Amino acid sequence: MLKGAVARRYAEAVFDLGVQQGTLDRWQSDLHLIAEAYSNRKLAFILRQPRIPFARKEAIVRDLLEKRVTPQAFALASLLVERELVELGPKVAEAFDQQLNDYHNRATAIVTSAVPLAASQQAEVADYLQALTGKTISLETRVDPAILGGITAQIGDTLIDGSVRRRLALLRDQIIRGGTGGPDDGAVAATLGNGHGPDSPAAPAKPSAPAGKANGQSSSDQASPGKRAGNKSGNGNRPKR
Repeated sequence: MLKGAVARRYAEAVFDLGVQQGTLDRWQSDLHLIAEAYSNRKLAFILRQPRIPFARKEAIVRDLLEKRVTPQAFALASLLVERELVELGPKVAEAFDQQLNDYHNRATAIVTSAVPLAASQQAEVADYLQALTGKTISLETRVDPAILGGITAQIGDTLIDGSVRRRLALLRDQIIRGGTGGPDDGAVAATLGNGHGPDSPAAPAKPSAPAGKANGQSSSDQASPGKRAGNKSGNGNRPKR
């Protein structure tokens, strides 16, 4: 089973306990303490050594965590060691955070900008993302000059990319494909169908004019040869007596 799925299973079990006991916030705090401890490479290496007895490993974990977390949280920390799943400590905490956010209808958005955002800009971004997701949004801001301008926002598995770098990439792809661009900096590239520009319906064909009209003749002039001959002779089409 994938480690991510195993971590979510542990997080779900802990979350159910937290809901029943009304201790969700305490569980979140304890899980982060466990995650912090198990993120230490030296400690994680020792706890994974098969030659070290479990009793010794548990004693190490007890010294680190027993007085800092609840008995149930310590039991979880020991269980991860016993089952050789120490590396899942941070993933369990992460999965628990996600479930807790869903439970309270909130989400954390990791917002990256080319330059630091002012407080007013952060509030504007948070309001926009809240309207977009329907959740209460808390921002975690980062700065990355490589995006050139604009922002990107990561909410869970969803990425909202409004960076200048992405717009330039779209415009570049559009030029390579031979599309006809506009002031949208490549945004229309997403609408390209066959790689040669946006599809547009063909103009309706004009109705063809009667053969005579094409030569400037009226419909009354389009008589049969016999009728025209009859009118010319003055006899019309009347039979001879």
